Amino acid sequence: MVRPDFARAADLGVAAAAIGETVREATVGDYETALPKLNLSERQVPIRVKLPDAARADLAAIERLGVPGRNGPVMLANVADVSIESGPRRSTGSIAAATSRSRSSSAVAAWASSTRKRSRCRR
Repeated sequence: MVRPDFARAADLGVAAAAIGETVREATVGDYETALPKLNLSERQVPIRVKLPDAARADLAAIERLGVPGRNGPVMLANVADVSIESGPRRSTGSIAAATSRSRSSSAVAAWASSTRKRSRCRR
């Protein structure tokens, strides 16, 4: 998690967008459309540059990233708090599975039958 210190960033001439771009480019690479391309005879190959996996897991390495500032690069640690936290839980479809299990089989059969009838009418 990167939490910008907006007051300190402003003092050093660092834009919040520059903090976000620096962290994104270092961890996942640039947007596909902005990537430089290697021109081959039959196609272009995008060149994605990002930190190695070990460095992306190293808070000290992330904190040392240079962020563009008014008077040159500023270390990320000087304009943001960097920490590792758990992210939001992702749905794995268990809600849908639990819902379908809770319906009685006759209700599911009735729903399927009505759906088939409606699809025949549209043909």
